[in-house]
Amino acid sequence: MINWMTAECREGLVSIIVPCYNRAGIVEETLESAWRQTYRPVELIVVDDGSTDNSVAVISEWVHRKNNECDGNFIIKTISQENGGVSKARNTGLLACTGEYIQFVDYDDILHPEKLDIQVAELRQHKADFCVCNYEYFTDSIEDANAIVDFFSRSHSLEDFPLAYPMDTPAPLFRRNAINTA
Repeated sequence: MINWMTAECREGLVSIIVPCYNRAGIVEETLESAWRQTYRPVELIVVDDGSTDNSVAVISEWVHRKNNECDGNFIIKTISQENGGVSKARNTGLLACTGEYIQFVDYDDILHPEKLDIQVAELRQHKADFCVCNYEYFTDSIEDANAIVDFFSRSHSLEDFPLAYPMDTPAPLFRRNAINTA
């Protein structure tokens, strides 16, 4: 097994890690939102966590279509493992990633096209370890989006947790070194 903490790190590369378990009906939208990022270079790592539906086929078909359009600035890696839960799938993605920056995305998240552009610029400008953005909840489709969750105006107190969760999975972008030393 590769020790991801000592594995090669490609400067400027954002590794987007997407765990998936039985989400054939929605995972393609998530992958498309990664593809539509205006920032490059990107390494997309999709970890199927032992799906029993046709998630693997949906992911494989999407990867096949996109591989014809990849130019070296968008790399796609797929990994299949026995079901072990979302945390194990994320850790598997971490072991495979080579990015300077790490973006976790759940199978049902849709990234704003400029998310990585904006957050990488902020991390570079402020020499920060991570950067958090606001986000918007939706249920069935992005057209059904609710109000924007303003990270900066919501409670970050432990007493308010879990009613006011401070940030959801796709909100932060991490510098790899911040995770390595955690």
